[in-house]
Amino acid sequence: MTMEEIRFYGVIVAAIGSLLTFLGVVYVAKVNRQHTLNLQKHSQENERRFEDIKHLNAEKLASLQAELSAQSHRSQKNYEKKLDVLSGAFDKLGKIQSLVESYVVPYTVHTQSRDPQKLVEASRVFEELREYHLRNAIFFDKDDKLGSSKSEIMVQLNYLNNLSDSDSMDVVAERQKAFSQKINPAIYSVKEQYQRATAE
Repeated sequence: MTMEEIRFYGVIVAAIGSLLTFLGVVYVAKVNRQHTLNLQKHSQENERRFEDIKHLNAEKLASLQAELSAQSHRSQKNYEKKLDVLSGAFDKLGKIQSLVESYVVPYTVHTQSRDPQKLVEASRVFEELREYHLRNAIFFDKDDKLGSSKSEIMVQLNYLNNLSDSDSMDVVAERQKAFSQKINPAIYSVKEQYQRATAE
Protein backbone atom coordinates (compact mmCIF):
# COMPACT_ATOMS: atom_id res chain seq x y z
CA MET A 1 0.00 0.00 0.00
CA THR A 2 1.33 3.25 -1.08
CA MET A 3 1.40 6.42 0.82
CA GLU A 4 -1.23 7.83 -1.32
CA GLU A 5 -3.56 4.99 -0.65
CA ILE A 6 -2.87 5.34 3.03
CA ARG A 7 -3.69 9.02 2.87
CA PHE A 8 -6.76 8.30 0.83
CA TYR A 9 -7.95 5.69 3.36
CA GLY A 10 -7.05 8.10 6.18
CA VAL A 11 -9.22 10.81 4.63
CA ILE A 12 -12.04 8.32 4.12
CA VAL A 13 -11.75 7.12 7.75
CA ALA A 14 -11.63 10.74 8.96
CA ALA A 15 -14.67 11.59 6.78
CA ILE A 16 -16.52 8.54 8.07
CA GLY A 17 -15.55 9.52 11.66
CA SER A 18 -16.73 13.07 11.09
CA LEU A 19 -19.93 11.78 9.50
CA LEU A 20 -20.55 9.43 12.43
CA THR A 21 -19.80 12.25 14.89
CA PHE A 22 -22.17 14.50 12.97
CA LEU A 23 -24.87 11.79 12.92
CA GLY A 24 -24.30 11.22 16.66
CA VAL A 25 -24.70 14.95 17.36
CA VAL A 26 -27.85 15.05 15.21
CA TYR A 27 -29.23 11.98 17.01
CA VAL A 28 -28.45 13.42 20.46
CA ALA A 29 -29.99 16.75 19.43
CA LYS A 30 -33.07 14.94 18.16
CA VAL A 31 -33.35 12.91 21.41
CA ASN A 32 -32.82 16.07 23.49
CA ARG A 33 -35.45 17.91 21.45
CA GLN A 34 -37.92 15.04 21.89
CA HIS A 35 -37.16 14.95 25.61
CA THR A 36 -37.62 18.74 25.83
CA LEU A 37 -40.93 18.51 23.96
CA ASN A 38 -42.09 15.74 26.29
CA LEU A 39 -41.09 17.82 29.32
CA GLN A 40 -42.92 20.84 27.92
CA LYS A 41 -45.97 18.70 27.23
CA HIS A 42 -45.92 17.28 30.78
CA SER A 43 -45.31 20.73 32.19
CA GLN A 44 -48.30 22.13 30.27
CA GLU A 45 -50.47 19.20 31.40
CA ASN A 46 -49.37 19.76 35.01
CA GLU A 47 -50.02 23.47 34.68
CA ARG A 48 -53.49 22.79 33.24
CA ARG A 49 -54.21 20.30 36.06
CA PHE A 50 -52.96 22.80 38.61
CA GLU A 51 -55.24 25.49 37.15
CA ASP A 52 -58.17 23.04 37.17
CA ILE A 53 -57.47 22.14 40.79
CA LYS A 54 -57.02 25.80 41.68
CA HIS A 55 -60.33 26.66 39.98
CA LEU A 56 -62.11 23.75 41.65
CA ASN A 57 -60.69 24.70 45.04
CA ALA A 58 -61.69 28.33 44.47
CA GLU A 59 -65.25 27.19 43.74
CA LYS A 60 -65.28 24.97 46.84
CA LEU A 61 -63.82 27.77 48.95
CA ALA A 62 -66.43 30.22 47.64
CA SER A 63 -69.16 27.69 48.39
CA LEU A 64 -67.81 27.09 51.89
CA GLN A 65 -67.52 30.82 52.50
CA ALA A 66 -71.12 31.33 51.39
CA GLU A 67 -72.30 28.49 53.63
CA LEU A 68 -70.27 29.81 56.56
CA SER A 69 -71.64 33.30 56.00
CA ALA A 70 -75.21 31.95 55.93
CA GLN A 71 -74.63 29.94 59.11
CA SER A 72 -73.03 32.93 60.77
CA HIS A 73 -76.02 35.07 59.79
CA ARG A 74 -78.46 32.48 61.18
CA SER A 75 -76.43 32.15 64.34
CA GLN A 76 -76.35 35.93 64.78
CA LYS A 77 -80.12 36.14 64.25
CA ASN A 78 -80.70 33.36 66.82
CA TYR A 79 -78.33 35.07 69.24
CA GLU A 80 -80.13 38.40 68.86
CA LYS A 81 -83.52 36.68 69.20
CA LYS A 82 -82.36 34.90 72.37
CA LEU A 83 -81.25 38.21 73.87
CA ASP A 84 -84.57 39.83 72.90
CA VAL A 85 -86.55 36.94 74.42
CA LEU A 86 -84.56 36.95 77.66
CA SER A 87 -84.80 40.73 77.88
CA GLY A 88 -88.57 40.56 77.32
CA ALA A 89 -89.01 37.89 79.99
CA PHE A 90 -86.87 39.86 82.44
CA ASP A 91 -88.94 42.99 81.74
CA LYS A 92 -92.22 41.13 82.42
CA LEU A 93 -90.87 39.53 85.61
CA GLY A 94 -89.68 42.93 86.84
CA LYS A 95 -93.05 44.49 86.09
CA ILE A 96 -94.89 41.75 87.99
CA GLN A 97 -92.56 42.09 90.95
CA SER A 98 -92.84 45.88 90.96
CA LEU A 99 -96.66 45.75 90.84
CA VAL A 100 -96.83 43.28 93.74
CA GLU A 101 -94.34 45.26 95.83
CA SER A 102 -96.18 48.52 95.20
CA TYR A 103 -99.42 46.76 96.18
CA VAL A 104 -97.91 46.07 99.60
CA VAL A 105 -95.85 49.22 100.11
CA PRO A 106 -96.31 52.39 98.06
CA TYR A 107 -93.09 53.80 96.63
CA THR A 108 -94.21 57.43 96.68
CA VAL A 109 -96.86 59.46 98.45
CA HIS A 110 -98.86 59.49 95.20
CA THR A 111 -99.27 55.73 95.02
CA GLN A 112 -101.73 53.89 97.13
CA SER A 113 -101.08 50.54 98.76
CA ARG A 114 -103.59 47.70 98.60
CA ASP A 115 -104.85 48.94 95.21
CA PRO A 116 -106.45 45.77 93.77
CA GLN A 117 -105.81 47.01 90.23
CA LYS A 118 -102.10 46.43 90.78
CA LEU A 119 -102.71 42.74 91.43
CA VAL A 120 -105.08 42.54 88.45
CA GLU A 121 -102.36 44.10 86.29
CA ALA A 122 -99.70 41.78 87.80
CA SER A 123 -101.91 38.77 86.97
CA ARG A 124 -102.43 40.02 83.41
CA VAL A 125 -98.67 40.51 82.91
CA PHE A 126 -98.07 37.06 84.42
CA GLU A 127 -100.43 35.52 81.83
CA GLU A 128 -98.50 37.33 79.10
CA LEU A 129 -95.25 36.01 80.59
CA ARG A 130 -96.56 32.45 80.77
CA GLU A 131 -97.62 32.50 77.13
CA TYR A 132 -94.42 34.33 76.10
CA HIS A 133 -92.29 31.68 77.82
CA LEU A 134 -94.19 28.84 76.16
CA ARG A 135 -93.85 30.39 72.69
CA ASN A 136 -90.14 31.11 73.18
CA ALA A 137 -89.07 28.14 75.32
CA ILE A 138 -86.43 27.16 72.74
CA PHE A 139 -84.40 30.27 73.61
CA PHE A 140 -84.16 29.51 77.33
CA ASP A 141 -81.26 27.46 78.69
CA LYS A 142 -81.86 23.99 80.08
CA ASP A 143 -81.19 25.26 83.64
CA ASP A 144 -83.94 27.90 83.29
CA LYS A 145 -85.89 28.32 86.54
CA LEU A 146 -88.68 30.44 85.07
CA GLY A 147 -90.29 27.42 83.44
CA SER A 148 -90.28 25.38 86.64
CA SER A 149 -91.43 28.21 88.92
CA LYS A 150 -94.33 29.59 86.85
CA SER A 151 -96.91 27.52 88.71
CA GLU A 152 -95.50 28.56 92.10
CA ILE A 153 -95.54 32.22 91.06
CA MET A 154 -99.14 31.84 89.91
CA VAL A 155 -100.12 30.23 93.25
CA GLN A 156 -98.56 33.10 95.19
CA LEU A 157 -100.26 35.68 92.94
CA ASN A 158 -103.58 33.94 93.56
CA TYR A 159 -102.95 34.03 97.33
CA LEU A 160 -102.37 37.78 97.06
CA ASN A 161 -105.50 38.22 94.93
CA ASN A 162 -107.53 36.31 97.53
CA LEU A 163 -106.58 38.67 100.36
CA SER A 164 -109.48 40.51 101.88
CA ASP A 165 -109.60 44.06 103.18
CA SER A 166 -109.76 42.70 106.70
CA ASP A 167 -106.37 40.97 106.41
CA SER A 168 -103.69 42.75 108.37
CA MET A 169 -100.61 44.34 106.80
CA ASP A 170 -98.56 41.60 108.46
CA VAL A 171 -100.49 38.96 106.48
CA VAL A 172 -100.10 41.01 103.30
CA ALA A 173 -96.35 41.46 103.90
CA GLU A 174 -95.98 37.73 104.60
CA ARG A 175 -97.76 36.84 101.35
CA GLN A 176 -95.61 39.35 99.45
CA LYS A 177 -92.48 37.81 100.98
CA ALA A 178 -93.62 34.31 99.93
CA PHE A 179 -94.29 35.70 96.45
CA SER A 180 -90.78 37.22 96.28
CA GLN A 181 -89.25 33.90 97.31
CA LYS A 182 -90.93 32.26 94.30
CA ILE A 183 -90.33 34.95 91.69
CA ASN A 184 -86.73 35.89 92.60
CA PRO A 185 -85.17 32.58 91.42
CA ALA A 186 -86.89 33.05 88.06
CA ILE A 187 -85.64 36.66 87.81
CA TYR A 188 -82.08 35.66 88.70
CA SER A 189 -82.21 32.71 86.30
CA VAL A 190 -83.26 34.87 83.35
CA LYS A 191 -80.69 37.50 84.28
CA GLU A 192 -77.96 34.85 84.52
CA GLN A 193 -78.93 33.36 81.13
CA TYR A 194 -78.74 36.83 79.56
CA GLN A 195 -75.35 37.49 81.10
CA ARG A 196 -74.02 34.10 79.95
CA ALA A 197 -75.30 34.76 76.42
CA THR A 198 -73.65 38.17 76.24
CA ALA A 199 -70.37 36.81 77.64
CA GLU A 200 -70.04 34.21 74.83
